[in-house]
Amino acid sequence: SMGTDGDVDQSVELCIDVLRKLDCSFSEDQVALDAAAAESRVKTTMTMTREDYVEFVEGLPRMEDREKIESIKILCRLCQIHIAQDRSSLVMAVSRAARWTFHYGLTNESTIVLAYYALAHTMKDQFRVGAMNAEAAIALLGTLNNQADKAQAIFVIFYMVMPWVRHVRDSVKPLLAGYNFGLQSGDIASAMNCIFGKLVVDLVSGTPLKHIEEACRTFVPLMEHANVQDLTLITRILWQTTLNLMGECDNLSLLEGEAFDESDFLRQPKTPQLIMNYFQAFKSYLYLFTGDYTRGSELALVRMDQFLEEVSCSALGLVDLITRGIPLFDRLHATKRRQYLKATSRIRATSNSWRSKGVCNMLHLGFLLDAEQASYDGKLDAASEMFKQAINFASRAGFIQDVALANDRYSSFLVSHQMSEIEATYHYERALFFYEEWGAGYAGL
Repeated sequence: SMGTDGDVDQSVELCIDVLRKLDCSFSEDQVALDAAAAESRVKTTMTMTREDYVEFVEGLPRMEDREKIESIKILCRLCQIHIAQDRSSLVMAVSRAARWTFHYGLTNESTIVLAYYALAHTMKDQFRVGAMNAEAAIALLGTLNNQADKAQAIFVIFYMVMPWVRHVRDSVKPLLAGYNFGLQSGDIASAMNCIFGKLVVDLVSGTPLKHIEEACRTFVPLMEHANVQDLTLITRILWQTTLNLMGECDNLSLLEGEAFDESDFLRQPKTPQLIMNYFQAFKSYLYLFTGDYTRGSELALVRMDQFLEEVSCSALGLVDLITRGIPLFDRLHATKRRQYLKATSRIRATSNSWRSKGVCNMLHLGFLLDAEQASYDGKLDAASEMFKQAINFASRAGFIQDVALANDRYSSFLVSHQMSEIEATYHYERALFFYEEWGAGYAGL
């Protein structure tokens, strides 16, 4: 990991210099060729089943050109540098590595190449193509003898790609395995990334807060010992968010306590944007589940789509629309102000786009946003039906915190429109029950 922007720039320049010496340039013609090959590969992939695509990749010959093999190693390093720095450069580097892989054959780096290639497609909302490349990368994990990149590939696949097309909880065991692979191979940074990814997946999927808190308490000291400073700080923010949700703090809306001090953090003269993006995303999550919709809406208007645009396909992004959307809808109902209507319309457009492109593991959150819109539009019967769908889908998928949230919002809807008092009380009590099941230690309703 690079510590400063200067270190990153120096590392990139070194990689580019070595690639030039290996006759791997990034001229306009070559970049255009990479893009055309990538587009052609997408069209081909879309005509194949998952099984056929995996079989095709596994059947590729081994690459023999030594210069291209060495170039792919450097390209993978560029992908690693750019994953949190520059999305366009990541796509450029991985497109070249993927084109050579499909044309000249497999190398020991092909697993991580396909993992990054899957990520590049996921970043472009090509979720199905991303998933198929991730499946191919998973298949290669068992056939290519490269333990060094195994943990890194698992982190990319199961934190950044698969949560968008599978149930997010399906990533827990692979990320734990990635942690162990990283320790065994000496890739400690990727091992810690896998553990962080597992903690985020736990939070998003409704794992009891007590279990997440205990895991944070165990792994944060290990991260500190491994000297992954930025990751440690982000994990501390997650940890304090969990403590606040459990009621283990003096001020529910302020991330100050045993794990993290928000006031000290905000006084720092220069904070890396990645850390700030995660800080704001966790704050939005906290505001949503503590019912602080005024602050939640203010933060939502400030950060807009920044987390989704700058943090490449993080599993936390799956709940970004709802953590911003519900506070904004609450303020829209109360004020009818145009800025809230514009923001909620944009959020629902993204939600609908995701659904149309195959992001189906968070359908309940889409129904909840639709219910809020129907409520604002005065379509009370439609809103009631959508609230019920949100509750049912969240329940079936096991997202207990979202079951609580949907019941909470439905109860508020029934009260605000002076509908069935008995039904409103029932959903209020159901919300309390599921919040308690989750481990929320506050009167969040």
